[in-house]
Formats: sequence, C-alpha cells, structure tokens
Amino acid sequence: MKAKIGFEIHVQLNTKQKLFCRCSADYTDKDPNTNICPICTGQPGSKPMPPNLEAIKNVIKVGLILGCKPNHVRIYFLRKHYFYPDLPKNYQITSEPLMVDGNFFGVKIREVHLEEDPGRYDLRNGYVDFNRSGTPLAEIVTEPDIESPEHAKGWLEKLFLYLKYSRAIRADPGSIRVDVNVSIEGGERVEIKNVNSIDGVYRSLKYEILRQTRMLIVGKRIKRETRHYDDEKRITAPLREKEDIADYRYIPDPDLIPIEISESLIDNIKRDILSPIEYEKILKNKYNLKENYIQKLLQNPEFLELCIYVLKNIKKEDPNRVAEILTNHVWRVIKDTNLEFHQIKNLQLVRNIERLLTILNRVDRNKLCDIVSAMLLNSEDPVNYAKKKRYLLQEVDKNKIISIVKEILTSETKAVNDYLNGKKKALSYLVGKVMSRLEIKPNPKTITEIIKEEIYRTYR
Repeated sequence: MKAKIGFEIHVQLNTKQKLFCRCSADYTDKDPNTNICPICTGQPGSKPMPPNLEAIKNVIKVGLILGCKPNHVRIYFLRKHYFYPDLPKNYQITSEPLMVDGNFFGVKIREVHLEEDPGRYDLRNGYVDFNRSGTPLAEIVTEPDIESPEHAKGWLEKLFLYLKYSRAIRADPGSIRVDVNVSIEGGERVEIKNVNSIDGVYRSLKYEILRQTRMLIVGKRIKRETRHYDDEKRITAPLREKEDIADYRYIPDPDLIPIEISESLIDNIKRDILSPIEYEKILKNKYNLKENYIQKLLQNPEFLELCIYVLKNIKKEDPNRVAEILTNHVWRVIKDTNLEFHQIKNLQLVRNIERLLTILNRVDRNKLCDIVSAMLLNSEDPVNYAKKKRYLLQEVDKNKIISIVKEILTSETKAVNDYLNGKKKALSYLVGKVMSRLEIKPNPKTITEIIKEEIYRTYR
C-alpha cells in the first residue's frame, strides 16, 4: 500500500529579539519565566509591537531557499484560537503566507509563513515556562509528495543542511519541530505532532505506516486524528481528534497592520544567500579539493567558512594537504573539546598550519592531533611544541633512501610492473620493503614519492 506523507515544519528563526516585543529571543539556559514581558505573556491590556523586521527577512530567506515566490499581496496577521496551557492569550499570532509555490528536491512547498512560538509546557509536572513564548517561527508546509520514511529522512537532512547555510534559523537542539501528516491509500490522514528530530520522524513514520497498513488489511477504519510520538517506546499514541481550519476561528489581528513584500527587499535578500551547491563549486573549481574533503567540509557552515579562509590565505601549499589537516585533525579537536568557532583566531590558525606543514613529513601521525590541540587550545607554536614533546622523527639521509629504493626496484621487478599496470597495492608493497631496510623510519609519504620518481624516471 502506498503512503502519502507531508510535513508542517516549524523552524525557529535566528533573531536577537522576539517577534512582537523586544525581549531577547535567546531563552536557552535562562531561569524559567525570567525572559518575559506583558506582551509575550499575553497580559490584559498589552498589545503587540510591530513585527520584528529581522524575522520577516529570515522567513523570506527560508522561502527563497525552498524555491518559493513572494506573495505580492497585503499580508495580514491572524489570530489562531486554541486553548493550551503554554498559550496565555488563548490564541497564537500567525501570518498569512509570505512565500508560496516552491519546490525543494522534488517536494512541492505549498507555503511559508511567520508565527510566534508558544511557551514550553511540562506535561509530567504541569509547569509552564514562558521564556520561549513569542520567539519567531517559520512554518514550512509541504504537499504530500514524500513516499516513504527513507525518502522523508533524506529530504529533511538536505532541508536542514540548506537552512543552516542560510543563517536564517537557529541551530540549537529543539529549534526545529515537525508535524508529520501521513495516510495510506484508502485511509484518512493522521497527524503526528511535534516530532523534534529527523530520526524521530523516520521512526514515527515506520511505526505509523505499519499501524495503518495493518488496520486496513483487517478492515478497520482509520480515524482522522492527531497522535503523539513516544520516542522511548517507538510508538505513536492518540492525542486528540484532528482539528479543521474552522476549529481555530481565524480572524485578522486588529492590533497589527498588514505588511507588503517589495521586489527590492527580495533582491537584497537573494544577494545574501549561498547554498551548499555553490560552496561545492568553489571547493572543486578554485581549490581542486578531493571529493572526500569536500563532503566533510560541507557538513558544517561555520567550519566551512573557517576552512575557506585558511585555504584562501595559504597560497604556496597544495590545498589538499591543507584540507587534510583541517578535516582530519582540526575538526576532530573542535568536536572533541566543544571549541566554539568564535574562539579560534583565523589568522593565527593560518600561520600555525603553515608552520605545521613544514614539519608534517617528520611528525609521528599518532601525535598530530595532540599538536593541533595545543595549537587551538593553548596557542602553541606547532614546531616548538613538537620539538619540546619530542614528536619529530629524526631526519633521514635522502641519498641513502634513494640508494635503497634503487636496490629494491631492481630486485622487485614484478612489483614494479604490477604498479605500472595499475595495481596500487604493489606500491604499498615496495614502500614496506624500503621501510624494512631503514633503522630510522621517515614518513611513508616521503618513501612513496621517492619510489614514484624513480619508477617514472627509470622504467617508463
């Protein structure tokens, strides 16, 4: 039986202030109910301030990334009425669509609109924290074009990566929530409410599709309802019967004037957007990086920007040598130590990597992350630190290496011919033979380069 899946995706927008008041939008690590004012808690007599322009720009940016067109009409803010403990006004302010008719990797986008986030309600204890109340959200509504849990997971991963690159959304855990709508041919649509991770969406769909399929097979009717996903039990459970639009009693908010989107605003925002595809072209065409380095760099926009700065400023080195240090060692230290990107001094990192490259062929590779860690965390000079810690391998007489290489190549003609015929393992075999003849072990890359030079000079 074929599934039809659509999403209503709520992403918190990256703004300094809330949507209709001037309270800080940063509610993380704050004591409960301290980041609030009469407006965002809906106290009697309070009225919303004009909407946050930064939020409007960011929701437009989200829409442009999704291939949407601006809605060139007067856009009203509406009151969406429902009762829940974390919604003190008993209505949520939401806009009419700002962006419409998009398409993102084959999934049609019906609309993107702007709304305020409610507070946070602790179901188990009955506590409400209003610090989050009033922070700006973009809601992305898709058509039911997704066909499977696997399709959903892959599409959401692309979506969130592109949105991270936009810098229009917050990257904090819990800043993205997905309402999943799913139906099986012959059955009613079921909504799974507020799933807060991609893996959660995948698992909830696996369960819900199986549940609905089994019901249809035995002749049971699927009710149109809203369900809750329990990530611990990996099941969905009934929450309430699904509301219709009429149940929300939408009315224009009399305290807010409508807004209009101008072409000049759209043009300005377009100039500020760079997608992963465009960054990938830069890494390929300008720096000629290997594919594995490119894919690692593209996973984090902040790290990518740092790396492009380094690549741009180290001009006399092979960019792939630089990318190897960045992706295999700098990134590992950042992840293992939770180092914030703003703590890294970009120019100093450039100088330190330049210094590290001068001793790279003599560094014990098992100690390289230790050197990089000292560079990043303690501002150590990598050369001095490697000498102090005795991480440098001793210098080896290059003429002696060349002499041994010539002897090995003369005696191992089969391996030489195998390498010339495209068998890469033959090169590793030759490197091992040379290394076994040396008491002081240089970096294998040094041996590899010398062997290649001698083979191409003598045997081709």
